[in-house]
This record gives sequence, structure tokens and C-alpha cells, in this order.
Amino acid sequence: MKILLLENTRKRSEQIMEQLKDKNVEVRSCVTSNDFLETISETSFDKIVLNVEFWEKGRSMYSYFNACEKFEETPVVFYNADEEFVTICNRPKNIRDQVIHKPVNIEELVNAVMQV
Repeated sequence: MKILLLENTRKRSEQIMEQLKDKNVEVRSCVTSNDFLETISETSFDKIVLNVEFWEKGRSMYSYFNACEKFEETPVVFYNADEEFVTICNRPKNIRDQVIHKPVNIEELVNAVMQV
């Protein structure tokens, strides 16, 4: 499985990547919005793991560059989401999307990624 991770905290990104690599998951980690926009335009992924709090910080830039259109069909694991979270930028909900409300537990996040 090939996933894209959007996580701005390097320590948490490394922890997530380490646990996923142990499960033979190829992870591309983006810790900046620019890296994310470039990566999502160049490569396709089986799943996207997205920190909602970080997404919200760059929301206007993602909207301007139509980032959501680039992964409408890709399942997303949204984490660090508020209780009322539904989706991002009016993206159609994929039946394989998952939402993990904050606070996030890395083990719970890894288990969600591994679900089909």
C-alpha cells in the first residue's frame, strides 16, 4: 500500500511512518503545504492520511490550487478532527474515508490506515 501523510510535526510524522513501515506500507510524508501540493499533483496514492488541524492552517492555499480535486476518489483517514467535522472543501465523501477525532492515538491511526 502506498500512502501520503500530511503531518506538520516531524516527531509525530516519524512515529507514524515507523509504525507503518513495519507493516510494509510505503509512506510519503509531507510536513509543509508546498510539499503536499507538489506531491499530490505528481503521484497517486492508495490512501491519504491527513491531519485536519494542519489542513485548516493552509486551507485557503489548498482551495486556490484545487487540491481536493486531485484526490476526490482516494480514501482519506482524517485525524485530529473536531467532533462536528464532516469533510474538507466540499469533497464528496468516499465510503472508505475514516475520521478520527482528537486527541489522536498513533496506534489507533495506524489501525485505521490498515483497514481496507
